[in-house]
Amino acid sequence: MSAQANLRPVETGQGDDAYRTPPQNLEAEQALLGAILVNNDACDRVTSFLRPEHFSEPVHARIFEAAEILIRAGKLASPVTLSGTNNKIYALRMIDFDGDGPGIPELVAAGAFGVVGGATIGPIAIYRNNAWVGLAAPLALNKYIAAIAAFDPDGAGPLPQQIVVTGEFAEIDGVPARNIAYNDGAWHAFPTYWGGAAATSAYVTNEAPYSDSPQLIIGGVQFRPNLGRYALSGGPSGVQHNPDDDNGFAGRTASIAVVPTGDELTFRWYKGDVALNDGITAAGSTISGVYGPRLTITSLAPSDVGQYRVQIGNAYGIVTSAFATIGIGCPADFNNDNGVDFFDYLDFVQALSDGSASADFNADGVIDFFDYLDFVQAFSAGC
Repeated sequence: MSAQANLRPVETGQGDDAYRTPPQNLEAEQALLGAILVNNDACDRVTSFLRPEHFSEPVHARIFEAAEILIRAGKLASPVTLSGTNNKIYALRMIDFDGDGPGIPELVAAGAFGVVGGATIGPIAIYRNNAWVGLAAPLALNKYIAAIAAFDPDGAGPLPQQIVVTGEFAEIDGVPARNIAYNDGAWHAFPTYWGGAAATSAYVTNEAPYSDSPQLIIGGVQFRPNLGRYALSGGPSGVQHNPDDDNGFAGRTASIAVVPTGDELTFRWYKGDVALNDGITAAGSTISGVYGPRLTITSLAPSDVGQYRVQIGNAYGIVTSAFATIGIGCPADFNNDNGVDFFDYLDFVQALSDGSASADFNADGVIDFFDYLDFVQAFSAGC
């Protein structure tokens, strides 16, 4: 009789899914982790074949991953280094905060915790000098950090790596930031606006198809498509020329613009410290261009008078322009020389004769004799 004739199906008494479920032994997992934390040399014996995802208990997987990261960095992995956080750890990353200095990379943990070792630390902590050090204040209830990415702004140069974190939060360490933020010694909002859904993954790559420069890849389950890509190449944002003042006329148009420097730029205009939005204001004027280099206000109203500035950002950081003033000038001061005289009349008549758009004095879209009559009336009234 052949050996094959003795083979028969195994009767499990359960469905195929149950039969394919890997064996689980929590006691064995705990014993292995205990051995590693007591003697770090034990880690070398299993890392060639064992991965965090092989553990059936997610907490055990995170402990094993953290221990392996510490040991590979030449640090001690012990119950002291890996315990003491309340709630959950979602991300672990080695970050080189010293650039090309003598310091070694340090372990950074992030998640939904607020206490480490009895100390209030927050959702991001660094294991430094055998103790956990907080990198941000605790987040609001039900907010969390889901992922950490390390971006090196100058490659092999002397600058240290920056931390990019994603998750679900409205601010981090007191800095308003919608679900994405980065730290270069201080926390900053990510310059590109991210939607209302949580950003649940982040990593930096320069592999194909993004081999032209380092790219930050952001993922979120509610996005279509699920991945957003942001270039981290090019120079930092800057201002080549600040916006100039513009004294428009009531009911007409004022416009100010900035000349920026840098790549992959984003813009946001402010009146004073208040962020602007495109659309019709309560006074009936219309604002446009708040996310671009030029801000325009049509049907200018007295409430639009004030100081304006723009924030310019990319993955390297955010800069802010100087203030420019939008005002409402005297309509009869046609040449904007801060005086009403016969030269204004001559300049208007010349513009009317040339059919210049500036001669549409009553802003009705048509250059005609009514513009002349309205100008003469304003000229006679003075300012």
